[in-house]
Amino acid sequence: MTVESLTLRPIVRAWAVTSDHTVLVARDMGGSELARLPAPNREYLPLAQLPLPAQRIVAAPQGWIWLRCWPSQLAERASKRPFARELLVLSPAGEVGRLLTMEGVLVQTVAAAELVLVATSGGALHAFFPDGRRRWSHPVAGWPATPEQRVWADPEGGRVWVSERGGVTELDGEGAVRWSWEAPAVAASDQVSERRRSQAAQVLGIPADASPTQVRRAFRRRAKETHPDHHPDEPDAAHRFRVVAQAYAVLIHQERGAPDHLVVSDLLEVGGVWPAGPERVWVATRSGSWHLIDGEGRELEDGRLRHRSPVTLAVNSSGELVAAGGADELELADGRVVPVPAGWHCSLRATGHGVVAHCREGVLVVGEGGTVGQANLQRPARGEWVGDDLYLFCAEGDFWRLRPGSPPPPASPP
Repeated sequence: MTVESLTLRPIVRAWAVTSDHTVLVARDMGGSELARLPAPNREYLPLAQLPLPAQRIVAAPQGWIWLRCWPSQLAERASKRPFARELLVLSPAGEVGRLLTMEGVLVQTVAAAELVLVATSGGALHAFFPDGRRRWSHPVAGWPATPEQRVWADPEGGRVWVSERGGVTELDGEGAVRWSWEAPAVAASDQVSERRRSQAAQVLGIPADASPTQVRRAFRRRAKETHPDHHPDEPDAAHRFRVVAQAYAVLIHQERGAPDHLVVSDLLEVGGVWPAGPERVWVATRSGSWHLIDGEGRELEDGRLRHRSPVTLAVNSSGELVAAGGADELELADGRVVPVPAGWHCSLRATGHGVVAHCREGVLVVGEGGTVGQANLQRPARGEWVGDDLYLFCAEGDFWRLRPGSPPPPASPP
């Protein structure tokens, strides 16, 4: 992949990329400032001075910009640091349009075709016009205040998918329910092999023959490093913590002499939704399965990883499934299995040059001819896709745009 790099100082607090590849950044410049850097020259153009520091930027339809902000009161900011409640809506010219204060803490904000969707803890999905006017609300039971993805939207059509009641509900652009699908029950156990125990030790950073005390100490250390409360702006934080918890469960079962299996949820939990044409969708679960659902909520097809773990899918522009990725492998539609480093939970993209997998630690490129290229990043990076291009952002204020068609990025990007 061709690498385009940019470094900004002082530290950037939030960033996003619009559909025309303009990079939006919020940083402290004697106050909180929002700026844009349009392609190809990336000239820094200040857009607005913000009344509140931005925690996350969402590029909304019609040029509007939504900012999730830190709480305005210092006391509230200290007590509710991971989860803000305030949304600042800016016009395309950078003028403050509205300041919205939500009833629950913000779980997720998604830009749809003509809407902005806001999910809050306590169980509610709110839809707004791009300028901040409320359009409709949909109650959802059982959403905790964690930064996990629970809402998905078709970027071109008016379809919205919500994870609820152990399955998926599709809403139209007006908030009406089109269909609901409930995930099937799964077996309560899964065999744990020596290979998986070895991978579990690798995730915790300890030798395979580590003592029980070493296992507990390593788990406490890795739990502090990966817990979602410490990484509120990273969508994959909950997945990384779950990988650590599952690794600990494998090793602690072995220590206690329990049966050689892992107890998992009796009901699958949805982890992702991808359009599969005008009426169908692919649904992936956190237990290693995927399902093709039609426009009436009926299951047409399913599949499963060899090892149970959260799964993500790569779906091409025709709605065809190209690859499925888990915690330690990538299964391609032609039957090939590509190993993935232990502990990775990747986002996938089907491009014209093959399948690209990205996680915080690196990038994996599987070419159409069977070639596999891997690059480990020296610093963790959050990724955003714009078309076939992958943007990687580091907390220090560096970003890279990776473009298909050339070798993967170096281990230490320029």
